[in-house]
Amino acid sequence: FDAAQRTWKLCLQSAMLGLGAVLVLQDALSAGAMVAATILLVRAMGPVDVLAAHWPIVVEARKGWRVLADMPKKCVEADVDFTSRSHRSGLSMKSISLVQAGQPALAPFDLTLEAGEVLGVIGASGAGKSELLKTLASHGNTEDPDRVAQDVMLLAGGPKVFTGSVAQNLVGFQENTRVSDFERAAIHAGISADIARLKEGAMTDIKEAFAAWPKAVQDRLQFAQALYDPPSVLLLDDPYAAQPPEGAQVLNALLERRSKAGLVTVFTAQHPTALTHVSKLLWLDQGRCRALGPRDSVLARFLAPRAADGQQAPLDLVS
Repeated sequence: FDAAQRTWKLCLQSAMLGLGAVLVLQDALSAGAMVAATILLVRAMGPVDVLAAHWPIVVEARKGWRVLADMPKKCVEADVDFTSRSHRSGLSMKSISLVQAGQPALAPFDLTLEAGEVLGVIGASGAGKSELLKTLASHGNTEDPDRVAQDVMLLAGGPKVFTGSVAQNLVGFQENTRVSDFERAAIHAGISADIARLKEGAMTDIKEAFAAWPKAVQDRLQFAQALYDPPSVLLLDDPYAAQPPEGAQVLNALLERRSKAGLVTVFTAQHPTALTHVSKLLWLDQGRCRALGPRDSVLARFLAPRAADGQQAPLDLVS
């Protein structure tokens, strides 16, 4: 659009100058009038220039309207039962399904996890891994609505922070917090040294902290949030992605600690190193449950077609 606007403007100015030159040669127009007409033409093009400069905003607004228009077409159905509000609880899902824009994204299936179990969800891109976590998080039914946020926590797409200090965001803006619990969560999440290097420590504004921290440290802030007030069910969407070795060690320790405490953890994975501390695996394929059970048995089924084809390459859950 911008290139077409500039081309049309150049052609229009050239035509105006050519017409003015012809009129001047015919003594029908003075040279001053020709220059004045050209200047007026440039002024008249001002609104068109403004439209070209703000065209990206118009495009984004159209996208926003389309998203709002598509929202009523999306329907989510699930029967999810968090069997207990206590920190030592299991998870039971019955006939969970997801429908988007009239098309089934997840075929109905049942899932039961005992206290302390860690479930890994594998599958190719578009298999429905993220949709499963979102559906589970949106249907975290408990007896007390005030405890929903503490019973189920979804960590996806980076930490969710609000205006305030690092400490306030780590503890979820809770009052009467204990410093010892805050420090313990920061240490286990591997960000205590990063907080100490800030100008005002834990009282530093979260915007200043994020400006000084790399992406991997920012992601570990959400792990500290989950460690400070551990939810009964923790949902992680590809947490090992873009994590350095120290970040992977923090995640491994987090999974071990939650398992020993009797807490349920569900996470998606696209790399074999993420499956070390998994007790169960769920293999999704185009929204359907292909296999569910102990890690080794599901991996054997997952790798069987590749082994039959003679593929001896390292495991790649993305392909």
